[in-house]
Amino acid sequence: MTKYNQNLLPEKFNEIELLDKILIFAEHYEANEPEKMKTAFSIAKIVYEEMSLGVNAYLSVILYVLLFLKKIEKHEFPTEFGEEIPDIFFGLQKIKSFSNTKYEEHLDNYIKLLLTATNDLQTIFIILAEQVYFLRNITSFAKDEQRHIISEIKNLYLQITHRLGLYRIKKELEESLTKFYHEDIYFSIQKKLDEQTSEREEYIKKFITSIYKLIQKTGYKLKIQGRTKAISSIWKKMQRQGVPFDEVYDLFAIRIIIDVDENLAKDACWEIYSLITEKYKSHPARLRDWISKPKLNGYSSLHATVVGLENKWLEVQIRTRQMHEVAENGLAAHWKYKEYSKKSKNKEDFFALIKNSLEKTSQSKKNKIKATLYSEEIFVFTPNGDLKKIPKGSTILDFAFLIHSSIGGKCMGAKVNDKYLSYKNVLKNGDSVKIVTSKKQKPKHDWLKIAHNSRTKKKIQQILRKQAYKYSVIGKELLQRKFKRLNKEFTDVHLNKLEKRYKCPQRSELFEGYGNGKFNIKLVKNILSSEKEIDDQREKREFDHEKKIEKKQTGTDNILYIARDFQSLKYVFAKCCNPIPGDKIYAFISITKGAVIHRKSCPNSPNILEKYPYRILKARWKKEIINFEKDIKLMLLGRDKLGIINEITNLISNDQKVIMKTIKAETDKKNNFRGYIIVRISNRKQLDNLINKLLKIEDIYKVVRIK
Repeated sequence: MTKYNQNLLPEKFNEIELLDKILIFAEHYEANEPEKMKTAFSIAKIVYEEMSLGVNAYLSVILYVLLFLKKIEKHEFPTEFGEEIPDIFFGLQKIKSFSNTKYEEHLDNYIKLLLTATNDLQTIFIILAEQVYFLRNITSFAKDEQRHIISEIKNLYLQITHRLGLYRIKKELEESLTKFYHEDIYFSIQKKLDEQTSEREEYIKKFITSIYKLIQKTGYKLKIQGRTKAISSIWKKMQRQGVPFDEVYDLFAIRIIIDVDENLAKDACWEIYSLITEKYKSHPARLRDWISKPKLNGYSSLHATVVGLENKWLEVQIRTRQMHEVAENGLAAHWKYKEYSKKSKNKEDFFALIKNSLEKTSQSKKNKIKATLYSEEIFVFTPNGDLKKIPKGSTILDFAFLIHSSIGGKCMGAKVNDKYLSYKNVLKNGDSVKIVTSKKQKPKHDWLKIAHNSRTKKKIQQILRKQAYKYSVIGKELLQRKFKRLNKEFTDVHLNKLEKRYKCPQRSELFEGYGNGKFNIKLVKNILSSEKEIDDQREKREFDHEKKIEKKQTGTDNILYIARDFQSLKYVFAKCCNPIPGDKIYAFISITKGAVIHRKSCPNSPNILEKYPYRILKARWKKEIINFEKDIKLMLLGRDKLGIINEITNLISNDQKVIMKTIKAETDKKNNFRGYIIVRISNRKQLDNLINKLLKIEDIYKVVRIK
């Protein structure tokens, strides 16, 4: 059996045999040093006796402290230790590996990371117990270490104790911090309290007797405690109220603890409150009702400040036994986590989820506190210690795009916890990630399957579209030069051969393939000559046939140009914007209709131009266009008056000589006029002239082209 100081063990400790095995295991790694042993047992005692955690947590602390600097893999742990001890041990190692150089800049996220980094919340309590030990032995550290320890406790660990409702630990930390930062004030307040000790204790005893007699008639089983408020609490009041010690009027607190069924808790507390405030004058502004609405960390109690005996103010706290357990030890010290629904809307504060996901557990299960709180977020560190929040399931590729699109587009992988991983790997909570890039790397369509986040996918799609357009332009120029060297015309007849060979449904895909090197430019000659050359007559017939189709689809003569090299391209006019000669236009290459002509001011244009820039061609009207007519719908707004319809129809038909096909009008209760007309228009100039004339009609103040 390994020798150790029996005085270091907590009372009634019955796990000597397992402790021996753990110490032998530690000796195997040459970590069994006297000072470390003392530290290990001291922290473990805090965990076991003061935090009410179980034997496994106690033994995990021994291992953690003794083997702090050792890199131990899970497969090296003896199986007889069970599952919980290794879980806690490796959870502690993981948390200690986190970079906390910038925790103050990311405080909320860093606390969330600590609370979700492992599957056992006992790791957090052990870390807090370690801080308590450091504070109790602060003088044994060098001055620089003292400042570092105190700063971390003040800015980080004190926040955690508050949010988890660990008031007993929080109080001790606050007392030590007050003593460290305000030593003179601390001992000054302590001296004044000591001078009044006997008088104060006698007063509290009398008041408790008076209160007990008052509420004994309710029949509730109860316990009444009296205490002087902590020095740190008194100092805060002095600062907050801007008063000296002598003017802090509620230095005392009386705590009434009722043993009652929790279903009757609220009514019982308010009943006792009523009895006390009927006899003793209360301060209404000082009422604190944390029973109706408990604090987010689970604290629940009813506070009242009253004028007691001898006209002295003091605070009365009313709570049930269960509320008292939570207030003293924190929810998590007595309760276990249960699974929290993934369907939570997550609108509450993160720590409210902790409170809502706890349920009472038996004493025998206190050593199995599992942190199974689900979160849709994880937190990872950058190389310089910044903490980034990303959705759960994110890959290295997602993280690279989160940093910047230029980083994401060149991502090869990352060094995760000093190990190189592919960009396909999913990141875990607390990972330290350094993205590895290469100038040769370019986004691929497969990346859309690897990306987990919709934001990443959107960025990848944007880059792919830009790439496609860029390669399409390059590919077209390559083909034009190749055709010129082959003494071939750059016509649809020849391009169709290439499209057929590579099964490209769109001309832009053909250009893109040559631009990105997917198709071999050297094979163009062979592809063009692989079939029997089309004679001039046949080419002419096909060209004429194409023109007939074009005329049939448009219902007009060939009245516009599409780019320079697509004179024979079929086109139709977009129904969404109904362009007419004179409108500024462009051609969108569709899958089934050839070119679709849109107005540049079309409502759909922004979306088309952003998503499909590589499928856009320039288009313009011919100078001389005859026999073109199109139905255009206009909306007129104005004030109704007698004869306004006749005035409108007369202007359109007689004055402007424009065919009007339909007219509809309606008037609301306020005499506002809204009319719709469909007119047959030849070009934009004619339409603009008509609109200007209509606006000159008295009481017509707006004319809008709808399509």
